[in-house]
Amino acid sequence: MKIIYWVRNDLRLEDNLTLTEFLKDPAEKILVWCETKATQRAGAHRRAFLDKELENFQLALKQSGLELLILKENFSSFLQKRTDVTSVYFTCGWSVEEKDEEEEILLMAHRNHFSAKTFRQGTLVDLKELPYKIQDMPFTFSDFRKSISESLLTHPPLPVPAGITPVPSEGKDRIDYYVWKSKKILTYTETRNGMMNEDDTSRFSAWLANGMITPRMVMKELRAFEETHGKNESINALEGELLWRDYFKFFTLKYGRAVFMEEGVRRGGVCHTIDDKNIYAKWCEGRTGVDFIDATMRELLHTGWITKRGRQNAASYLVHELKLPWIWGGQWFEKMLVDYDPELCWGNWLYLSGRGSDPRPSKLSIPEQVGLYDPTGDYRRRWL
Repeated sequence: MKIIYWVRNDLRLEDNLTLTEFLKDPAEKILVWCETKATQRAGAHRRAFLDKELENFQLALKQSGLELLILKENFSSFLQKRTDVTSVYFTCGWSVEEKDEEEEILLMAHRNHFSAKTFRQGTLVDLKELPYKIQDMPFTFSDFRKSISESLLTHPPLPVPAGITPVPSEGKDRIDYYVWKSKKILTYTETRNGMMNEDDTSRFSAWLANGMITPRMVMKELRAFEETHGKNESINALEGELLWRDYFKFFTLKYGRAVFMEEGVRRGGVCHTIDDKNIYAKWCEGRTGVDFIDATMRELLHTGWITKRGRQNAASYLVHELKLPWIWGGQWFEKMLVDYDPELCWGNWLYLSGRGSDPRPSKLSIPEQVGLYDPTGDYRRRWL
């Protein structure tokens, strides 16, 4: 008989509780990654990044004698063909689509008399250590942050499991470069709104979104850096971004499907008045006629990446100026962004539309944004 590790957004050896527990089981092992509806919606840039990292993880496991099957079918279809399974191990997701997939597997486990061993991981704060039940989680980020004590942020990442050969990874290399080699972390607050240089911000997000690194791995290096260089505003700011990530994970777990629906989680906000796919296509393709927005959208088309500032500007323009449904914007970002993370992406769109945790729809003045972040026009010239 065999056990299966259903690999999802946890493509790493280090700080992987599910993998650690799976390897403790003496039974014959199968590791499998399968397509999901979400991965099938991925555009070319996100798909290329994911395929590359899947291959890297597959090779990393192979060095320790483990094989990862990478399949085009969904996991439930794969599992239906197996009659030799005693246990399935997997990491629980946060969004409704992931939870629906899990429910299907849990139902199969019940019907077919095998066990499902599930784990929560990938956040700074352990869900079980929150000082309240998830339904009582504070609504706003500021209140959430106040409720999180420093002791909840100090969990060290799990080591690579015993018997597994550690291997380099691009995500870990990026942490090492940004924090230690270049020390760009020291100027994070000054540069993070920059739109021209790759090192203006950490660029950890793609590896975090796909589970190649974790917030605890990042925090470990930040705290070690502090011991040598002292605490500063930039380190505090990046730690704050990691906590925002936790907030959106827990927020999505609390509100479920409402996070992905136009009505959102609260009344009010911006009501769209236009359902024009032609206008939407121009926004997607960077043909609105507003050069700053067009430059942003063309960068996204060509690279699968735009800065946080660019995302906020593009979202504000779609919601407030074009009056299009905010969920259309979320769908485009899902397709295009190499660092697409369902909870962060949709949570931020909700936030900007006034349908989420901030009752004030975030309308940005594009001329003002140009003056602040592209006064010389260098960014627009690069992409237009």
